[in-house]
Amino acid sequence: MTQIRRVVTGHDASGKAVVLSDGPVPTVHGNPIRPGQLSFEVWKTHSTPVPIGAVEPEPTTGPRSLQPPPHGTLFRISVVPPESEETRKLTPEQARELFVKSGAKDASTFGRGGRHPMMHRTETVDYAVVLEGEITLLLDEGDAYNSNLWDLSILRLNQLGYFETLKENESYELKRNGDIGVIKGLYALCPYIAGKWPQDALPSTTENNGILLDLHNNRGAMAYGIEELNAKNPLAWPGFATEDDVKGFPYTVISVNECDPLRDEGVGFYRLLLRAGVPARCRQVMGTTHGTEVFTIACPEISRDCAADLARFARV
Repeated sequence: MTQIRRVVTGHDASGKAVVLSDGPVPTVHGNPIRPGQLSFEVWKTHSTPVPIGAVEPEPTTGPRSLQPPPHGTLFRISVVPPESEETRKLTPEQARELFVKSGAKDASTFGRGGRHPMMHRTETVDYAVVLEGEITLLLDEGDAYNSNLWDLSILRLNQLGYFETLKENESYELKRNGDIGVIKGLYALCPYIAGKWPQDALPSTTENNGILLDLHNNRGAMAYGIEELNAKNPLAWPGFATEDDVKGFPYTVISVNECDPLRDEGVGFYRLLLRAGVPARCRQVMGTTHGTEVFTIACPEISRDCAADLARFARV
């Protein structure tokens, strides 16, 4: 299981700052109705202002709750699984049961104004930051909003739903199920698909390591599923895909960044697609680090160029 280290500080008898605890987040919740969903309850406060004592009892234990305590706060890190066909087919009753198991029996709005089984409302102001991957935010009306690395959403008592965005591995699953025709194309930005780094076959994992990303550890493998990495499952880690796995893929664009440690695994996947006869294109954004396209304030011209390329891709 994924672990997240938590360091809690406090004060000793003389008032000097000390570490009270250092270890994995002790309270982690799953949900049997939604496999793959994890909630790491990092910290919780129960009042404002927050009392600071010499000894801090563990604040995250007790009954599970989606919302923070009245006048309190809750810091949570969530692993959100890709949306599945089973999720889309949930009835309003099943959706409510999912939220009951999440400690929010009245939060579900599906069948009561919500347009998707994951739609819910809480009387909170939430600050949602994407730490890895890509996620889709669905509101009452209009299009879904895709959020990438370091994108931030401020959610003010809204009715909403969150889903992980379709990526290469979901394309494999659609193909295996005979449903690849439901998508017309795949556009992948800086694919994160090898699972193990560094690799001699991927020079960028050494040449560019430490430029924004440090890949020389197993944190990524733990976060995305080390069991499936050891099993070499391309549904979890597309770097293990064979030509047979990708034959029949729709038109695909792979976009990589010159100074990204992940650059060469994206280029390698592009070459695999060509060998399998898949219509594909690869673009390399020169002089950029991992995910520069989402740094719209720092590099607006890169972001605009990426948006224009996505628009061209959508019109093909």
